[in-house]
Amino acid sequence: MADAGDEMMLDGEEGVEDILQVDSPMDPPIDLLSTPGSPSAPPPPQHDDSSTLPREKRLEYSDQLPYACESLEEMDTRLELIVRRLVECVRAREWEVGWTGWNYRLDCWMGMKYPLPLPLRTRLAALYYEVCVLPGMDPRLIDGAVNMFISLVESKKRLERKDLTLPWKPLYDILSLELFPKNRKTDHTTISASLLLLCEHAQRFFPVTPNTVKEILSTFLPKLEGNHLNSLISTQAFLVHFLPMSERNAIELVLPVVFRLWEAFNTRIWDEQWLDLCARAGERVAKNEAEESGKVEEWEKLREEYGVKREGKDGEGWKDVGIFSEEQWEFICTKLLRGMGVPIGTGRGNIVNVATNDHFSDQKANGTSLLMKKPTDKIQSFSTILVYSMSVDSVAASASIEKGVLTPATGVGTPRLSRTNTSSAGTATNGGVGGNLLVAALAGSGKERDRKKPKKSYVGGSRALDSLNKLVQALESFYHPSNYGDWTRTLTRFLQMVTSTFYRRWMEEQRPKCKTPTGRRITKEIKREFVLTMRTVALLSMFSKDGLSSLAGMAALKNMALLEPDLIFPAILERAYPALENLVETNRTSACLTALASVSQPLVSREAYPAGAKHIVPLLELCIPGLDVNDPNKTVQTCMFILQACGTMKIEDLTRLEGEGESGNVMIDGGGSGGVGIMDGVEEGMSTPALTVNGDVGEVHLTKAQENAAVRVSTAGFPEWVDKFVRQCLNLVSNLPEPGRFSRLGGKSEEKMIHTMIAAMDAVCNHLSPELFDLALDIFYEHCATSVRSNSAKAVGDFVTCFARASPEKTLARFLPLCMRKIKEELEHGAASTRTTSPNSVLDSDVTLSYYSGLMVGSIHHGGVHMLKYKQDIFNLLRLTVEKSMTERAFSYNGRFISNLIVAWTHIWPHDYRFVNSEEWNSSHFAKKHHEMWGKTYKVQDVKIEWHVASQDEINAVIDLFKTIIEPALKNLEDLLRRENSLAKDDFKVFANDFCRYLTIVKNAFQASSDLVDLGLPKKLGKGVTDMWLQEPEFVERVPAFACGINITDPSDPRHTYMLKLRERYGETLHNAIDAFKSHGVEDSIDCVRLLISSIKSILIDYPCDRSTYGHMQRYFDFTKNLCKNWKGQQLYPRAVWIRRALYYHSARQRIYSLARPRSQLEDQLILDLGELSLSPYLKVRLSSQRALDSVTIYYDGSRALLYDTLFDALKPGNDHDRMKGALYVLGSKLFCNLGIVDWRFAPKYITSLLGCHHQERPSVQSLAKGIIHDFIIRLGEPSSLRSSVSSSGVQTAANELEKHTRYGEDKGLIERISGTRAKRVEHRDQAYLDLIPELLKFAQEPGRHWRYRLAAIRFIRTLIRRDMPLNPGTAAFMVNQMVSDIPTIRAHSLAAVTKMLHFLKLRSYASGSSELLLLQKTRNPLKRRVHLDVPVPDDFTDKFIRSLKEPITSGSKEETHLMDKTVIGWLVWGSEVEFYAAPPDGAPFPTWDSTSQAATEELKRVIHSQKWWDDFSAILAQEHTRDYLGNDNATVIKSIFQIFQDAPLEFLFPVLEKFIEEEDRHKQRAAGELLGGLLRGSKHWPKERLQRIWNWLTPRLSKIYDKVTPDTQNSWEMFYDYVLYKRDPRRNLPLIEYVTSLRIDPDSSHAFSQAKAQYLVGSVMKSLSWHFLPWSESYIAEYWDALDNPFSEVRNAVADNLKYLSETRLHPSYTSIPSLVRDCHNSTTGLLLIGQDDALEEKFDQLTEMLKQWRRVRKPSNTGSQRYDNGAMTILNWLFQGLHDFRFAILLPYVLKLLPELFRMQEILDNDELVSMAGNVLGSISTLEFPQHVVRPLFKQLLEIIATSDSWRVKQEVLATLQALYFHNLFLIDDTSVQEIMDLLWELLRDPKIEVREAAATSLSGIVRCSQRQAILMLRERFMAIVKKVKLPARRTAPGYQDLFIMAHSGVLGCAALIDAFPYEVPPWMPDTLISMGEFVSAPAPISTTVKRCLAAFKKSHQDSWQEDQKAFTEEQSMSLRDLLVGGTFYA
Repeated sequence: MADAGDEMMLDGEEGVEDILQVDSPMDPPIDLLSTPGSPSAPPPPQHDDSSTLPREKRLEYSDQLPYACESLEEMDTRLELIVRRLVECVRAREWEVGWTGWNYRLDCWMGMKYPLPLPLRTRLAALYYEVCVLPGMDPRLIDGAVNMFISLVESKKRLERKDLTLPWKPLYDILSLELFPKNRKTDHTTISASLLLLCEHAQRFFPVTPNTVKEILSTFLPKLEGNHLNSLISTQAFLVHFLPMSERNAIELVLPVVFRLWEAFNTRIWDEQWLDLCARAGERVAKNEAEESGKVEEWEKLREEYGVKREGKDGEGWKDVGIFSEEQWEFICTKLLRGMGVPIGTGRGNIVNVATNDHFSDQKANGTSLLMKKPTDKIQSFSTILVYSMSVDSVAASASIEKGVLTPATGVGTPRLSRTNTSSAGTATNGGVGGNLLVAALAGSGKERDRKKPKKSYVGGSRALDSLNKLVQALESFYHPSNYGDWTRTLTRFLQMVTSTFYRRWMEEQRPKCKTPTGRRITKEIKREFVLTMRTVALLSMFSKDGLSSLAGMAALKNMALLEPDLIFPAILERAYPALENLVETNRTSACLTALASVSQPLVSREAYPAGAKHIVPLLELCIPGLDVNDPNKTVQTCMFILQACGTMKIEDLTRLEGEGESGNVMIDGGGSGGVGIMDGVEEGMSTPALTVNGDVGEVHLTKAQENAAVRVSTAGFPEWVDKFVRQCLNLVSNLPEPGRFSRLGGKSEEKMIHTMIAAMDAVCNHLSPELFDLALDIFYEHCATSVRSNSAKAVGDFVTCFARASPEKTLARFLPLCMRKIKEELEHGAASTRTTSPNSVLDSDVTLSYYSGLMVGSIHHGGVHMLKYKQDIFNLLRLTVEKSMTERAFSYNGRFISNLIVAWTHIWPHDYRFVNSEEWNSSHFAKKHHEMWGKTYKVQDVKIEWHVASQDEINAVIDLFKTIIEPALKNLEDLLRRENSLAKDDFKVFANDFCRYLTIVKNAFQASSDLVDLGLPKKLGKGVTDMWLQEPEFVERVPAFACGINITDPSDPRHTYMLKLRERYGETLHNAIDAFKSHGVEDSIDCVRLLISSIKSILIDYPCDRSTYGHMQRYFDFTKNLCKNWKGQQLYPRAVWIRRALYYHSARQRIYSLARPRSQLEDQLILDLGELSLSPYLKVRLSSQRALDSVTIYYDGSRALLYDTLFDALKPGNDHDRMKGALYVLGSKLFCNLGIVDWRFAPKYITSLLGCHHQERPSVQSLAKGIIHDFIIRLGEPSSLRSSVSSSGVQTAANELEKHTRYGEDKGLIERISGTRAKRVEHRDQAYLDLIPELLKFAQEPGRHWRYRLAAIRFIRTLIRRDMPLNPGTAAFMVNQMVSDIPTIRAHSLAAVTKMLHFLKLRSYASGSSELLLLQKTRNPLKRRVHLDVPVPDDFTDKFIRSLKEPITSGSKEETHLMDKTVIGWLVWGSEVEFYAAPPDGAPFPTWDSTSQAATEELKRVIHSQKWWDDFSAILAQEHTRDYLGNDNATVIKSIFQIFQDAPLEFLFPVLEKFIEEEDRHKQRAAGELLGGLLRGSKHWPKERLQRIWNWLTPRLSKIYDKVTPDTQNSWEMFYDYVLYKRDPRRNLPLIEYVTSLRIDPDSSHAFSQAKAQYLVGSVMKSLSWHFLPWSESYIAEYWDALDNPFSEVRNAVADNLKYLSETRLHPSYTSIPSLVRDCHNSTTGLLLIGQDDALEEKFDQLTEMLKQWRRVRKPSNTGSQRYDNGAMTILNWLFQGLHDFRFAILLPYVLKLLPELFRMQEILDNDELVSMAGNVLGSISTLEFPQHVVRPLFKQLLEIIATSDSWRVKQEVLATLQALYFHNLFLIDDTSVQEIMDLLWELLRDPKIEVREAAATSLSGIVRCSQRQAILMLRERFMAIVKKVKLPARRTAPGYQDLFIMAHSGVLGCAALIDAFPYEVPPWMPDTLISMGEFVSAPAPISTTVKRCLAAFKKSHQDSWQEDQKAFTEEQSMSLRDLLVGGTFYA
């Protein structure tokens, strides 16, 4: 319930005046790492005054309810008892039952929302944390403890970081055990996900001392290995989860290390996790939450140790951009740009279409690594980093708009994203890219080039905002609706996230308690510039083709409207009015309606946007046609706008008060449909309007008085609108389709339409003035009185509920008499006289009766006291309807009427949902000035709710109703059941109808009166069974009752006695009915029985609130809250939200009150009846009863235990198959299955009963039993008595500290009794286990048993094998024999069972009797050594270590040989200690295994030491023809056998291996690999003499094995080497490695496969050994370089693969210490610090370029044969292509730069398509790579040099395509000089003699201008236009200089076309003239004319959707000229 309760809390409740702030600021913090009460504790946190309120004044939840709730003192007393019991659970180690029960009690207490004292919260959190990290704890308990811990610490305002300190190491220890268990761990749990979640919430409480940071870095960094992705991700996950990024010193120290690690590898997960860490750090520093902790001198000492200096400005953590340096910021922005996934270079087939290719690398990650990944949202992280890095940190650009004219900037600039602003040469800034230097370069003026470079300026004076502006500019065209693709959702999500995050930060910084330094806060200028930056793309996204993208755009518009309404609303209204007036484009109208609904809250609010309210009435009028039955989606959108607009204003015509002088005069033009003339002169369409000084759309700015007067005038339209709205709603429902099955009016869309329209009607009715309410009621009444339709009956009934809720008195007065009169008339004329019991379509004769019955049911809603005067008339009508309503529909209406009647009289509900308090609503001031309060919001404490609470008259009226109507109906039921002949078959139809009629009435009455009477404790308790096994009574007492608004609580009240007796009588009647149905054999009356089941369910659980009612309240609250929620810390909400929250809290109290109730004898009977009905032979009955049973078992303790015997008996032989299926369904349900798993009172019977189903042969029964058995086994964990004794000093200490906060004394006697009960429970479980295993073995061994049930028994036995008991000899013998079974599944599970037993045998032996070591599997091998290293290690330490890997293990040495199996250690950095294994000593004795399991060991040995068993087992392995890969399970069991029995079975295995090796059959070869692999892995710790026995046999046969390798068996033997060598020191398998590395490439060989397979085996060795392969790597460089041009492609492919592995394994940083690593990360000025450089490969690449040149010179056409150039190039290309798509692609960057010229030359090899294609793929990959900053300039310089020096037009074309893509992907890394050089080159290439080059240059220019260089547009245009106008082509081509003029003219036309193409969706002011001028060349010779026509065609295509808007940019003359130029010009006519 804590979780449910938390949902009640609005985010705003953590705000400035958060009265839910329950912790006292004066309470001291708790520190688990230091002595309690230490005087050195930090001072208490300082809160605002609002949080220092006494706890007694923080009870707004309970204070808002109309009944007296528990006092704070009473709740504290209950809490202290809970605390005492929790402490006693810890001391008694009572986890299973006691802890679970009292944890639930605490959950309920927290669900009541009482303030929890801070000391108690901290100590509870500390205790739960210690329980979570308690080793060996049951996973279910850990899940519950994690959830409670999160509930306690989730709120940062309730529990600050200073209040609590938690140790991180215990959590890491248990998490590492769960995530990285032993390879053979057999009891995998699912708690790792819960522990990771725990870590996320506990991280901020980890100590942030220098020592902690040092420990974390020293723990995790030495375990990172860059060659394995899983190592990377897991190490990163630990760092992200544990690094204390909540302290400024820690952030400054760690961040450079993070970025150096980040840039070294490339995967999507890698990026997302680091982004999340940076986002959290940036946000905390920006909020000033990263306060410095620890002593200053300690941090200084750590920095001195690491050799780093403190960075940042003024020691506050600020750097160039937020907390990031300029280099780091550009790196993040590049990641952001690439992360958008937009397609770049799609016109070139070999360029990757998506900007990121890092997702390929993630596919290599395993499940554990992916599980460790912290749940992150990349887009949210980007948004957080951008927003929280914004501040005034530089010179602001002159981007202001003065007097409607855009002024140029004083510095280089980024252009403003507006369709009118691209005409400016320098509107804003660009962070130093391009600018005036570029313009000067293009102008070609030397003087301008020499001008002094202006100082850089940035948009809003913020570098982060400028980067965002630059990013949006680059991506703007991808936001256009016509440019839709996979990237759209990513872009719009970013738009939504960044605006939402910005708004959140802006609101946070408006709080008085904001900690952000004033100089670092967002300024109004930044806010305005931000909105201007994001506005255009948000308006474009509004019309997206994708619904989710459109909604994201609208959410962004709402966020910006709250920030700068003057900039947003005019643009939205400009689009909305034409769309609503014309209704031409449905999608445009729908989008505008949805947008209006999204922004309605600030639009209506007079505080947020004073000018918006005057638009409400005109917009509402325009929305009326949107209520269209033929367009449900548009109707929903219309209703949502009406709902939100009318929900916060009073609907009244204020102009009727003219005589009072309130109206005033509005000095604005009158308006048409635009309301008050606001839209005069506004253009239509999608474009952003021309901006005035304030960005408004030509809007007249009014004073506040004038705005109020304008709103007042606009309200004159309300009467007409109300009339239209009500009539349109009625018209819509009148045209609905006829109701179908279950009275449904169509599909889901129609249902949603009706529900939304009812919500809109409800909001309108609640806010109508009395006069307009009367108007609406008259219209509605007239319609209902004169029009009766079956299709609208349901909707009209819901509409009348809306009126009744707004004014019940008026509604009752109009409708109740009418309905009563009509109903009587219909009944008198024979309506509802046909007897039915099932819901059928309404008969024509019953339509009117049904119609007015529905109206009457709705009209009494919220009638309350107003219905008392109609009481007698109502009772009289009910008597009539009960007797004469024979149809199911009619008596169902009767039931609903009675239910609504009782609810209206007895339930608690608010009188109104108006937007202001009733007192204010009824005031005279509000009546005159309410338009000035539209959109008003409240704090929770200011809301005054008027509740309906049942009066004594209303309660008496209900009692009278029971006596007058219900009791007679109940008596009729009893009489029906007493009459023997009533259930006879002949009269049963009459009986069934009467039974259903009366039971429906009674059921609805009791269901509605659920909170009328307090039932109290039953006088006759039910059977004494409980679901809680063996517990002391006082320890499991029932949860004390909570006040929940029950009406009659006094047991002495006669009404109380009457209702209890009547209820008992009702229950007995239900029980008797079931008995009667059974005895008379009429269970097939489905309608009667299902109604009976529903009635039983109702009487059992509808007290005082059932789950469905609670769920409804939760959904209503969530819906209302989400409509109004703007940001996380919001405090102000409309009044309706707080009312909904109070109702939700009331229902939560009732729900908690209803749980865990004691059972009475009657309830026992009814539960047993449900159990029997669940076994019914009739499917519908079974299903109904089973669903009811699922609900009932939640509420009653012991209900499952009560039913188990019945269910088990139903599975015995002799039962009907339907009865068995019913029992199986119930037993398979989650609740029954869970209890069967955890409670060993039932587990054995549960298992044996399931296995006993074998007697029933029905496939349906067998299929069901199979599924339930499988699910049960999956969830059944290994039984263990060890968990019962789990404890730790941390738990005990936390319990001792918690104990100080309870006044209840310790009861040692109770603790002893609890401990004794726990011991008895453990003893019972162990005995039940010992009895069960033989029974299962006997079952599995019985002859003739079906194999499926034998398999199930084996699976049960396998699961139940436990480590805390000696191994069972019978189990061991049975399982090892089943390993050679003929049935594969039996064989597989038996094999796994044997592996598990052998593993436990090893554990028990190494545990040496320690229960803790055995439970945690922390047994330590005697050969394992922990060696402490020097810090730092010697410089030659790594080299010596690598050399030692090749040295054989020597015997007799004085020093131990240390073997390192794990390759992760030392790759990045050496830690302070390392774990090694010592080589086994010579002559070591045979190990002695667990003596208590000796019998089982002997049984295993007896079977395994048999040649026949090995022959049979190996034959079976060879017969597994379904796979061609090594089976891990097979190899593992062999490994386990040889670990335990060492070399004894070798004599049986060798003959088998000998035979298999000789065979060529691929399956026998694969089996040989499995057997041999398991043998070698299992011999890890054998003494040398025994190990030598293997090598003596194997070494001579390695060549034979190799020779037998074929293409079919190659994969198996590669896997063999992987399996044997992975995580093994090379010295353990030195003969194997030496043999493989001796296989060299023979250049003279003609056997391709023979050469290739050798190198593939070498590759397997390389991958397995990773960097431990280094001693053998040197020789392969030269060998592979010589084989680059090998004539065989198979060999070349193998060489390429191995070169990739080789280049990776040879590079390893291997820092000597953590300080040296951190120091280098801080001090390095170049990227890729951790990549390193391979001098040998560098030298070879230098040679390669010369080799390729030489080969190319002598290359002959490919038809003459294989060419060395082609072969060598393909080898290199394959290597590069694989490497560039790998997470370590950065290794290849130095080689890429060297090979880049040659890659382009390969494109010219026209007679080798494969080479050209592969070269193109590599270039395409290169163009999307993320290059480090120091590489970008050399890269572009090299590309430019290639173009300048190349004579090939193809090369130039390819380089330009690559250049364009690279430019985009590295937009933030390009410096001014490179941009200048690129633009100069493009200018030159536009005049290249080759047309292909010119066109490619134009394409590149267009792309570059589109994404960044817009400030140069005017200068470029002038330059190109000068050429176009100046150049005149001679009439003859032979004229002198014609060709030069032709090229010049074409360059001008191409340049103009490039500029036009750069703006495909808009028409800047310079474009019309450019188009027309360029069009003069439409008749010029090709290709000039071709370019012109292509440009015009593209312009037409991209502007056709918005031409009505775009054409306004052209003059009339220009439009005519354009029409003449365009082919088919009538399109634009």
